[in-house]
Amino acid sequence: MNLFVPTRLIVFSVILLLFFSCGKEIEDPYPPSSPQWIPKSSVEEWPERGIDAEPGDVIYLEWYPNPEPDIDGYALYRKAESDTLERFEQVAYLSISDPFQSSTSYRDEDALVTYQIERYDYYLRAKDTGGNLSPPGDTLDYALLIQLSSARMDPQSLTDTLNTEREFTWAYGYNIAMEDYVLTILDAQSQALIIRDAFQPTQYIGGTERWTFHPYWKVENGDSTWMDLQSGRTYQWRIDMQADYDGNIERTGSESNWCYFTVR
Repeated sequence: MNLFVPTRLIVFSVILLLFFSCGKEIEDPYPPSSPQWIPKSSVEEWPERGIDAEPGDVIYLEWYPNPEPDIDGYALYRKAESDTLERFEQVAYLSISDPFQSSTSYRDEDALVTYQIERYDYYLRAKDTGGNLSPPGDTLDYALLIQLSSARMDPQSLTDTLNTEREFTWAYGYNIAMEDYVLTILDAQSQALIIRDAFQPTQYIGGTERWTFHPYWKVENGDSTWMDLQSGRTYQWRIDMQADYDGNIERTGSESNWCYFTVR
């Protein structure tokens, strides 16, 4: 028996194999890694990062992009803790190819804000171009408080001038389950942080609150800067309400809209 196979036959067989394999996609059996949330910033940090309240009764979430090069997008799942069936539902799919929205952040505008605090749990799954879904990432939770109305803040507009006592006032009309106010002042032109101060309310049943700005030395990276409000400049300020701390990280909160003022 002649076991010799002509070289031309081997070459022809290889060509046929390449021809019939051409155009067939190789299936990717490997799912991407689980997405990682950006850690929630502490009260003292600015700018804020991670899950947080935003004005307008919004819960904001953000996460790191996955390291895999073939990521198609991210599926976001949510569950209300009042749901006795404990059902997570997909509330968004954030495609990395969508030019009109971020694929690594989401503003949940459907979170309910009521007198009875409603807490929400969230987790993410990454999806690659082969259709593989990652295992669920870590679960985060957050709840909203009814936000402070900017109409009850003083000063509140560009036509307002801060009084000589440098006193800020606001009023809140609800019984509240919050632990701290956080007042933030920025230079409206440069967006530089002037001060961010956390303090307890004088009462927890609603009413008028007052806070006075005092110049101070800001120490950062070994350098000291005298922080004061400059005459003729415009500033913006807001009030955050925060509660349910895990260490120094709040798990419940709200943010007022920004208000503006000038200094004599």
